[in-house]
Amino acid sequence: MLCFFLLLPLAASAEAEAKENNFTIIALVGEEPITRLDVENRASFMIASAGIPDTPETHRKVLPQALRSLIDEKVQLQEAARLKLNITDKELEIAIAAIERQNRMGPGAFKRFIEEKGVDEGTAMQQVRSQVALSKLVRQKVQGKVSISDSELALAMERAAAGAGDEFRISRIVIPIDDASQEEQSKQLAEQLASQAKGGADFPKLARQFSTRAINPEGEEGSWVMIGQLDKEVETVLKPASAGAILGPVRTAEGYQVIQVIEKKGKSGVALESEVALWQAQVPVAPNASTAEWKAAQKKAEELREGMKGCRGGTRDPLITDLGRIQVKNLQNEVRNVVQDLKVGEPTPPLRSTRGLMLVVVCERIEAEAPMPEAAKVKDALMQAKMDREVRRYIRDLRRSAVIDIRVR
Repeated sequence: MLCFFLLLPLAASAEAEAKENNFTIIALVGEEPITRLDVENRASFMIASAGIPDTPETHRKVLPQALRSLIDEKVQLQEAARLKLNITDKELEIAIAAIERQNRMGPGAFKRFIEEKGVDEGTAMQQVRSQVALSKLVRQKVQGKVSISDSELALAMERAAAGAGDEFRISRIVIPIDDASQEEQSKQLAEQLASQAKGGADFPKLARQFSTRAINPEGEEGSWVMIGQLDKEVETVLKPASAGAILGPVRTAEGYQVIQVIEKKGKSGVALESEVALWQAQVPVAPNASTAEWKAAQKKAEELREGMKGCRGGTRDPLITDLGRIQVKNLQNEVRNVVQDLKVGEPTPPLRSTRGLMLVVVCERIEAEAPMPEAAKVKDALMQAKMDREVRRYIRDLRRSAVIDIRVR
């Protein structure tokens, strides 16, 4: 019984210490504090909204980004207040409705989601308020100053034409780095997000919570970009990528990027529209043929191959068929995969098929022309990229001009 009474003050002391620790001030933005509890709540909200498991490792890696988000939001809200840009209840309702649409939620589902996940409502609403504030700040301070000159458009058109045929619909998560001290933390977070995305996490949800591309989010639809419009580091990994790929993290001048390739219209897509004049030879072999029969078929196929080179001598052998002109996209998969990179006049080696051995030779290739980039599309992409850069610069300048005291790193 004595032990019980002795332990009571200790338990109360531990509880008081934990409570006090939660309200430890991590940072001051002007005169507004950000507590440890604020950062923990925001990290939980970000993880829940992104739809990823809240493991201790994930939580640890998200904490620096959570603090950064809270600081940026307070700076933006303070600047909006200084400029007397009021945020109305109606504007908040519209913003929440937009969030619900983006996440395929019904009306009122945002509030239910917060309650079900046990997320602090204050941190969720601060994020919404700051997004409305930032939109107003950008309209007043940035939007009217962004334009594309004729020389910029001409240069972009030249670069886009050089990469004509390479076009990608992508979505990105951008984790910025403003100084060297953020390098390792930003890299770890980008790696964690890339791992989650590759594991099947919803990419648009990840991007909405963790990317700095908040003004013109690419979202679920993504945005079309051409080779010649992107960071060289991004283009290097993007060129060989297929639709559905998750790329990165890629280190660029602004920080780390994780890229989702939603759709690709590249030179391979143009090649599918091309026409080829084909000869095909088929040496039949029974499914249960002996080794000797396969060897005989192989010998016959090699003889046919010699006769097919350069498409000389016509198709006198009954095993060789002139297929005429066919669009590459209309060929059977097994033939199309071989034909796309085949030189004119050079037959394939004998290939096993369901009916025996097959050879194909391209006698003529009529290439489809890659569409030239449209000036309006290039200009829109330039404007989007420039606006994105200017918004990030504006946010960075706001942060640098604010009085911020980070007490725990």
